[in-house]
Amino acid sequence: KHRERYNGWNEKTLHGHCLRSLPPEADSVQTFRWLSKGNLNPSIEAILVAAQDQALNTKAHAKNILKNTRDGQCRLCGQHEETVSHLVAGCPILANAKYKERHNEVAKIVHWSLCKKYNIETVLQWWKHVPEAVTENNEVKILWDFSIRTDSKIQANKPDLVVVDKTNKTLLIIDIACPLDINIGNKEQEKILKYQELKTELQRLWKLKGKVVPVVIGALGAVTKNHSKYVQSIHETIRTEDLQKVTLLGTSKILREVLSLPD
Repeated sequence: KHRERYNGWNEKTLHGHCLRSLPPEADSVQTFRWLSKGNLNPSIEAILVAAQDQALNTKAHAKNILKNTRDGQCRLCGQHEETVSHLVAGCPILANAKYKERHNEVAKIVHWSLCKKYNIETVLQWWKHVPEAVTENNEVKILWDFSIRTDSKIQANKPDLVVVDKTNKTLLIIDIACPLDINIGNKEQEKILKYQELKTELQRLWKLKGKVVPVVIGALGAVTKNHSKYVQSIHETIRTEDLQKVTLLGTSKILREVLSLPD
């Protein structure tokens, strides 16, 4: 029955778009976990589902579908066609502000969870948590957005989080991304490769066993089949639906502000 419903959804011309656009690496069950577990406001959920269907009134939609304008360029950057995909993860004007804000909220959940794991005093709600550049106790040292000095010059030396477990002599290099859903698999591999040199150097300098852990949530909620494995290696209490929820709240905020959608 589940497979029949899935196939019926996939075959719909409009509403099947989001399924057909998922990359082969996507976990088709976990990707939509936010719909049943995210507890999002119905109005926000409606915006996100419309965004997945590419059915929001962007300038590209007005030009190509409604045929009521000849101008389909992004109202912010003017460089690219204003599609939903462009607005949620491709506009250079939004990159250093809105995309970064969304990214940092995801990173904040991870940092808060690590503080809970290692018995570091913190607030009860993750959204009130304010990460410090260096957080440390007898068990762990956690670096947040910290440039790491090494003997040899390494260009990629500032991952989102570095976790040094003093007891187990292990090192986690954690980096977070919220790309287009179609790019989630490539982004995971990109993060792993990007920090291999730093991992090797820190293993040598600090005498630890290291691992690079990508935390990648698509701008519209997609996750890969490897996602659960990665987040569980950080801490078993991190929930996919929480990471999706904060990402999707950031995405819906961007769409509401740019397209003047109602709250």
